[in-house]
Amino acid sequence: MCNTSRLLLSTYAENNAVHGVLIEKLMARPRAVIQIPLQLAAEIDQLAGRGHRSEFAIEVLDQEVKRRQLLKILENKEPLWKNEDHPELAQGAEAWVRQMRQEDEVRFQRIQQNRDRD
Repeated sequence: MCNTSRLLLSTYAENNAVHGVLIEKLMARPRAVIQIPLQLAAEIDQLAGRGHRSEFAIEVLDQEVKRRQLLKILENKEPLWKNEDHPELAQGAEAWVRQMRQEDEVRFQRIQQNRDRD
């Protein structure tokens, strides 16, 4: 990176309150060159606007990675929810919700009493 670029990034960082962090690391992205059919490129340009293919590709790839990660989790035979991780629900969800609502009501009454005193 040339000195002018470093100066511009440094000025950008100072103006945007990014102190103590190397901007080069924040902005570092590995480059990937992919070949796509002309028709697909035209459709992407139509959707994202000319000059915005990278942003479009990043958004789509990010969504697809998350989708596939979720599918992988859902394919796992072991249940994600374990009763021992949620002892507050030992008496059932209905009892827990009732308790939470009662606690909220007590808290609300206390707040109202404090307001009435003022």
